[in-house]
Amino acid sequence: MNERCEGCGLPYEPQPGYYLGSVYINYGVTSLFVTCGYFGLYFSTDIDRTVLLYSMLAFSVIFPACFFRHARCFWRGLDQLVDPMPLEKEPSDSDETT
Repeated sequence: MNERCEGCGLPYEPQPGYYLGSVYINYGVTSLFVTCGYFGLYFSTDIDRTVLLYSMLAFSVIFPACFFRHARCFWRGLDQLVDPMPLEKEPSDSDETT
């Protein structure tokens, strides 16, 4: 993973443990999808309860692994929106004059 954003210079890892909040976002989105999906399919289709339960269990294991990066990105964007960090652009090779 890069240390800073190439476009704006925003550090991706400001401090250790920074992305702990993204775990809560990931868990919340997964829980919401599983709960709504389970009850939506339970009451609208004739899928067997066991098949539905195991499919939701598989979803709750696979989805958080796929959504991990998106949750971190959302957490970083939310933090930047609420508590903006000053952007520090690193000088590129073309900016240097000798």
